[in-house]
Formats: sequence, structure tokens, C-alpha cells
Amino acid sequence: MEVEGQQQLEKDAEAKDVESAGNAEAAEADDQAAKEGKAKRTKRSKATKADETQVIDSFVARIKAGDLKDVLRAITAMTDEVLLDVTVEGIKIAFVEPAHVGMALVSLDKGAFDTYRLPRGETKFAMDMALVEKFLKGVDSGELVDLRLEGKNRFEMVAGPCKRGLQVLSESMFSFPKIPALNMAESVTMAGELLGKAFRLAGDVSERLALSIGPEGFGMGARGETDDAQTLLSPTMLKMCKATGEARSEFQPDYIGMVVKAVGSADVTVSLGSDYPAKFEWALAGGKGKVVYLIAPCVGPAE
Repeated sequence: MEVEGQQQLEKDAEAKDVESAGNAEAAEADDQAAKEGKAKRTKRSKATKADETQVIDSFVARIKAGDLKDVLRAITAMTDEVLLDVTVEGIKIAFVEPAHVGMALVSLDKGAFDTYRLPRGETKFAMDMALVEKFLKGVDSGELVDLRLEGKNRFEMVAGPCKRGLQVLSESMFSFPKIPALNMAESVTMAGELLGKAFRLAGDVSERLALSIGPEGFGMGARGETDDAQTLLSPTMLKMCKATGEARSEFQPDYIGMVVKAVGSADVTVSLGSDYPAKFEWALAGGKGKVVYLIAPCVGPAE
């Protein structure tokens, strides 16, 4: 009996050892599974962050501050908030001022930029360009400005040690107007300073400002109740004069003032037709960009 009892005790001990070994193996397996699960979660987290980084870089560009300032001046002379159409070929911005008297198209080729990338392909987004212009006031024209669109919600600008982030406006608030192609026979090209000088002379004389083009050159004048002013730029004072006939229209001075502000010192081509909109065209970024302004004429007799 004692021998049988001893054998039973040994069998029970062996069974407990086997059970303990099994539990240890199971615990080790659980630890390994937990480690593998953590590694997979970490890998998925890193992959998600990489995907988020891809989403952030919708548009990345670098451009000289002076060229960007010229673009902004052409826009903010007429309006502030615009929709940008960004493609692999460059950027186009079309807009109409609130009273629908003036409209414009500003385009900038890809070649105007030192860096130009669209990681997610073509995109559109809306901006308050007055805020961009404000940032650039403290930036020298020769400096380079880095531009970045983060996803669809944030626009970032960096120039030297200065950085500014802006909220992107809702694209649904904007449309992209079609700018009509007007081909008028009479046109001249002049320095922007000459256009500005003529406007400063006659711009505040009357509620209407007359522009004319003919074989004698380009004229701008106004006649008020007591005062009058007139400037005539002969063909020799112009860079180009293409006029086989006479064209004359009257405009609200405020809108010609917008053109003068937008043009600055650039050479500008003015095209006219009798009682047709006036078309003003000038180059940006050394010929790698262009602005077209259309100003509607006054209709009917002066009051």
C-alpha cells in the first residue's frame, strides 16, 4: 500500500509539472502575440502618418517676392478674395469686381516659379489676397518666398525668418468667370508711368473720363462744369501705335484708377473700340505671366 501511495504521489507531481509547463508556454505565447500586435499597430500608425503627410502637400512653390507682389497688385487693385485655379501649366485667377464694371484675368506660367509642385494633381482654392499682400510688405523684392497649401484648409508662406499661415476660404463661395476675348482694331502700348500721369491730370475733373486712340496717338481727357484737362500722347511718345481709325469711349474715373494702380510701371497695351469695353494688357514675371483688365464704358449721355 505504501508503494502504491508513493507511486500515486509521483504521478500527481508529474501531472502538475506538465500543467505548469503548459501554462508557461501559453503565457509565453500570449506575450509574443501581444508584442506582434503592438508592432502591427505601430506599423499601421506610421503608415497613417505617412498618408497624412501626403495629403498635406497639395501645392508647393517658390517664387521671387517682387514677381509675387506684381501679381498681388494686379488683383487687389480690383478685389481681394479670389479663386485660384492651379494646374500643371501654372496658375490662373479670374475675377469680377462687385459692381461688374471691371473684370480681369491674371495668369502665371509654371516657369515663373523657382519651384512648382502639385503632389496631388490640379487643385483650386480661394484666398484673401489682401492678407498675402500684407505679409509681403516686409519682404524685399529680391527674396524668395515659399508657398504651401496644406490639404484644402491652410495656406502657408515663408520668407527668410518670417512665416504666416492663413485659412483657405470656402471654394463654394466663388465662381471662375469667363473673360471674353475682345479683338479691337485700335491699340497702343505705353509706359505705365505715362498712363498714370495722364490719369492724375484728368481723373478728378469729372464723373466721366474719355479715352481715345487714333492716328494722332492716345488721348485721355475730362470736362467738368468749370474745369477741363486733356493729355495727348503722340505716336513718337508711345512704344506702339496701331490705329487705322478713331476709337473713343467714356469711363468712370475710379475704374481707370484701378488700372493705373494695378499696372504700376509696367508697359501696358490699351485697346479701344467706340462704346466698347477698354482692354488693358501687361506682362508679369519677365513675360512668364500676363494680366488682362476689361473695363465697361459708361452708357448713355452724361447727367
